[in-house]
Amino acid sequence: MPTHIFTYGTLMFETVWLRVAGIKCNSCRAQMSGFQRKAVKGQVYPVLIPGAKNDKVDGIIYLEVNDDIIPKLDRFEGQAYKRRKVQVEINDGSKIPAQAYILKKAFFPIIEDRTWDQQQFAERSIKDFPGEDV
Repeated sequence: MPTHIFTYGTLMFETVWLRVAGIKCNSCRAQMSGFQRKAVKGQVYPVLIPGAKNDKVDGIIYLEVNDDIIPKLDRFEGQAYKRRKVQVEINDGSKIPAQAYILKKAFFPIIEDRTWDQQQFAERSIKDFPGEDV
């Protein structure tokens, strides 16, 4: 059964999504409440961690992602993340169920105390991300 996937970092960029998923999916802007997007020490990608109720993270939701794509996304995200069921708000204000990759608590030491800079990633890092190991 297809799944909606909320992305908040590198996978928001269609070029990265296509390199990882290998297929174009319908998408739209979305927002998730109760979480924070943080930078990772020495890396160009962010993590998503629980936050306060009023915290919001903007992202892209890929709609009806086929089950055969999920293992590719799981491999890309790696062992530091758990794919969890979440609620996201889409452009029209409605809330829909989705899944998102949330950083596991054991990996919190990799977090930098700053938000991830999406524009910096787009301008400097996207061309080389991800590498050949995808």
